[in-house]
Amino acid sequence: MQLSGGQFLYSHSQVKIKNAIVETGCTNCRFGNTNPETIPFTADEAFQGATANGFITIRYRDADLGLRRPLIVVEGFDAGHITSPELRFGSSTIDDFNENVFFSGSPAINDVLLNNFREYDIIYVDWRNGTDFLQRNGLLLETIIRWVNANKEQLPGGGFADNVILGQSMGGVISRWALRDMETRLGQQHHTRMFISMDAPQQGANVPASYQNLARHMRSLYLQTNVWGGVELFQWITGGPSPLRALSIADRPASRQMLINWVNGSGNTDNSVHDQWQTELRNLGYPTQNNIRNIAISNGAECGTTQPFAPGAEILNINGKANTRFLGDLLGQIAFPLTGVLLGQGGFYLGVLPGRNDINYEFIANAQPQQGASQRIYRGKISYTKKILWLIPVTVTITERNNNNNSSLLPYDYYAGGEINTGVNINDINIQNALIKFNLNFSHIPTFSFIPTPSALDIGLNNIALNNGDYLSRYVGGTPPAVPRNTPFQNFVTAFNNQRRNEQHIGFFQRNGDWLAQELTQVGNPPPNPPIANCSAFCDLQISADNQICSGSQVSVPVTVGPTTTVTWSASPAGIVQFGCSTCSQTTVTGNGTVTLTATIT
Repeated sequence: MQLSGGQFLYSHSQVKIKNAIVETGCTNCRFGNTNPETIPFTADEAFQGATANGFITIRYRDADLGLRRPLIVVEGFDAGHITSPELRFGSSTIDDFNENVFFSGSPAINDVLLNNFREYDIIYVDWRNGTDFLQRNGLLLETIIRWVNANKEQLPGGGFADNVILGQSMGGVISRWALRDMETRLGQQHHTRMFISMDAPQQGANVPASYQNLARHMRSLYLQTNVWGGVELFQWITGGPSPLRALSIADRPASRQMLINWVNGSGNTDNSVHDQWQTELRNLGYPTQNNIRNIAISNGAECGTTQPFAPGAEILNINGKANTRFLGDLLGQIAFPLTGVLLGQGGFYLGVLPGRNDINYEFIANAQPQQGASQRIYRGKISYTKKILWLIPVTVTITERNNNNNSSLLPYDYYAGGEINTGVNINDINIQNALIKFNLNFSHIPTFSFIPTPSALDIGLNNIALNNGDYLSRYVGGTPPAVPRNTPFQNFVTAFNNQRRNEQHIGFFQRNGDWLAQELTQVGNPPPNPPIANCSAFCDLQISADNQICSGSQVSVPVTVGPTTTVTWSASPAGIVQFGCSTCSQTTVTGNGTVTLTATIT
């Protein structure tokens, strides 16, 4: 510094480099690829006598500048503490979130959240118990929000940036509850400018009743065995997953609060806990502080496309037979009685007699049928046949359970909505050897509607009873539905892709990624240039043409070619017909022969 009198003043300080790391394999990492910072949290308040615990993992925009522009990502239902207790952060982490964004196909959302010029410090919230009461984890989120607000660094021009909160699935309803609780009960500032509800069950989530009955059946069989207590003790000692708890996930507090239709141990529907939660949530409403902007993403198809099966259709079928060969018959005189002791199934005691052993099994699950219809939706049966002296068959039913649907319920399984892929991938199996002959036949529709679109958009704000037509409607962000079937969100986007299909639950894709990036890069309610999601014109596209094409016949598609829309005509096989204009929405076709016409619209 040079003083006015001409004198120079000098300052110096020592710099120590503690970790010099050579960055490799991270072409788009401006600030390094070391592990993000993780901080444990305990809620400041208890709910029903217990406090929630969890973690936040911070991926700074620039670690040297500290926490400046917080984007709080709140995870959803996470049963990892039951299914993978050895994992500290459960089954979903910040890495899964980053991967979802990275592979979205949207360069825009990658730039905003991940790449060199990312705009936010991402704060990922992990529940220690991701199936606990929604209110309990909501109080933990309030604690985290207060910590974030207390630890922000000032912006270069002064002041502090407001938060953006992105609640994924269950995290969306917890975020809504927490923000509103801070506003009303506590009278606290949450300093949040935008709340994003991402495929969140604002009116509940759906799991097919048939799958719930299947889990109930398996749980019952497990408890009938004479070894389940030893298995549970061993898993507890070794830190492994508990089969009993895994088969009882539907009974967890968060499950009962969110499931639109919960099936009890008798196969009956009991929605009392869900109804209580929905009443509480409806009475709270949505956050309003500081003109907060509330927006939503639904992974349900904008065109209202249903799941790839009809109401009441079979969605799972496992059946087959196992029988012993002669050598297996002899060994079975020891193995089958022992199996009966271990499994607590006395029917297998017949195995002590000489003869052939046959086991038949059948498990069938059906989707919920149309409202008012009645049918069986689950069947599970295992039978054991002993051919005494290889001549006299004696059959014993090991287990059998049949459940019918509740005919008052809507067919939620097949509606448009963010879908769950069960991940089950079993092929038919046939095994033959000297001991046994075994075959398994398997058929399966892997997806079902998990968060119906009206639930994700909170259509009607839970003030009216939605009907079948409401769930089959198209929900277009550019033309939101009117009162009383309105949405509380100031803007929303639903799913649109080349197949006009539903998308994976809480999945980022090109369309919703581009839409969200535009929302995130603007401030204000409404922002200066809000994104408008409307692909409804493409929902019913088809080629208008006569089956017989003569010279000069007209073909067309109902779109307008312009700066953002192109049409390209083609024919297969090539060379038989010619187009008067291969890039027009309406054109002439000449030629003679059998062809398939295709109009590719971008």
